Amino acid sequence: MKKNYLTIMILLLCTGVIFAQSSKGMLPKGSVIPPGTERRLALVIGNKSYQHISALKNPTNDAIAMKAALDTLGFDVTMLLDLDYQKLLSAFNQFRNGLRANDVVFVYFSGHGIGYKNQSFLVPIDADISCLEQIETQGIGLQRILDDLNAKRVKNIFVMLDACRNLPGLKACNTSTREITVKGLIHPTNNPSGSTVVYATREGKTADDNPSAPNGLFTECLLRYLTRPNWSIRTILDHTALDVKQVSRNEQEPARYEEGMYGDFFFLINENGGIPSGPGPIKNNIYEPIMVSITGGSFRMGSNEGGNDEKPIHLVQVSDFTMSQSEISVQDFKTFVDEKNYITEAEKVGKSTVWNGVKWVEKAGVDWLCDALGNRRKQDEYSHPVLHVSWNDANAYCNWLKEKTGKAYRLPTEAEWEYAAGNGPTHTRFSWGDESPSAQVGNVADEQTRTKYRDWEIVANYNDGYVYTSPVGNYQENKLRLKDMTGNVWEWCSDWYDAKFYAPNVELNPQGAVAGKERVLRGGSWYNALENSRVAKRNHEKPSYQSGGVGFRVCYDTK
Repeated sequence: MKKNYLTIMILLLCTGVIFAQSSKGMLPKGSVIPPGTERRLALVIGNKSYQHISALKNPTNDAIAMKAALDTLGFDVTMLLDLDYQKLLSAFNQFRNGLRANDVVFVYFSGHGIGYKNQSFLVPIDADISCLEQIETQGIGLQRILDDLNAKRVKNIFVMLDACRNLPGLKACNTSTREITVKGLIHPTNNPSGSTVVYATREGKTADDNPSAPNGLFTECLLRYLTRPNWSIRTILDHTALDVKQVSRNEQEPARYEEGMYGDFFFLINENGGIPSGPGPIKNNIYEPIMVSITGGSFRMGSNEGGNDEKPIHLVQVSDFTMSQSEISVQDFKTFVDEKNYITEAEKVGKSTVWNGVKWVEKAGVDWLCDALGNRRKQDEYSHPVLHVSWNDANAYCNWLKEKTGKAYRLPTEAEWEYAAGNGPTHTRFSWGDESPSAQVGNVADEQTRTKYRDWEIVANYNDGYVYTSPVGNYQENKLRLKDMTGNVWEWCSDWYDAKFYAPNVELNPQGAVAGKERVLRGGSWYNALENSRVAKRNHEKPSYQSGGVGFRVCYDTK
């Protein structure tokens, strides 16, 4: 009996099972749940403090973050940390016994997980495994967990495991045969119909605990997408896998095993209860950022409340185009730099412009791997927008994407940028709307900024949580599904700047001035309050300029 329950627990740790339901959206906690909608229950376990094998850094953080995400998705979550063998068995027994038919179940485990003899095993913190056979007696197997949950006739099961580590130097308990390293998980078999088993990495491989970041690599990437409204489970997992591959430079790739999964499963649906029409954000490979298709149209470009270069307001029409959902991150740019051995202009001249607490100054030794103050970023900040890149650097990145994908990547025109930021023909004052922000909609100078700089103009009664840059895609999207269009960093556009360019009133796909000395920047930055954050606000700098407040996003024509 003990061995059977051990098998059950290991299953949870190592495989990460997902059971899907056919084309049925689930409402977030706090919303009205339609009659007959199933209960949602989750078991979240983080095993960090191993007593006899290598301890891990992130399982506690992983479990806490996963609980918060599942709370948002309306699950009744049981979270437990650092469980020994008996507590692990007890935890699963209690969770299993509380289930009933048609429940939706989510199981998450972060910790050590091992594959042995065609089974996968979850490892409790008191496991003392010195030879091979002890894996079976001190670990907990996967298949029994699947069988037991299936016997409860639950409707859907989601199990995500960031748990595939290794145990080096093991040999058979009763022989002196050579030592071997046991690592990774085993391909699951006999999955219940309607299930998807997800490993943090492929069979027989190891997963990155990601010690320089607050979460394991798989968990970090999964959390970016798990609570996205109107995203099916397949879309969530596709984007998660692509991010893991990109960050690990193809060293780690999540594994997903489906059995009898029909239709799409949605954790969250939009406010009217339906699934939005048209394609959603998509990332096709490890090189491309997440892209959003934008339907073109006509709008009134410019503003009467800004400077003379925003006037006159004039009618402009843009064709369909596809734009990156967020600004290009440090990690995105790093992939380009590593592959091309590219040297940015800041590296060539040996300096960039930074904020020193009083004013913008040039500082030696600053480049694209630095933050707004010129300090080297830690790896857990690679999700922030890349800074200290010139227009020329941004254009080089676009040309590389064009080479890698065959798509005509480029910087957006000024007209495309303003159309996208202003929610298309609506042309709102800010990306989130016309009024001061209330919800978390962007990174601007705010109450958080005032804690550092007391004399700055700020957006009162608003706190985005950051003084300087925030991770890309951190806030709510606008009506076109774009993020960070207002604030975080100024963004390079393709156009040459001309203060009088609006006067001729070029109506169809204006490309900017034929020539000039400076390129256009749009969108405001982390240090700007409302006036300089308006979607119609124009900024401009030399193509070689770089600073701690400037980044970019990319686009291409939609065919």
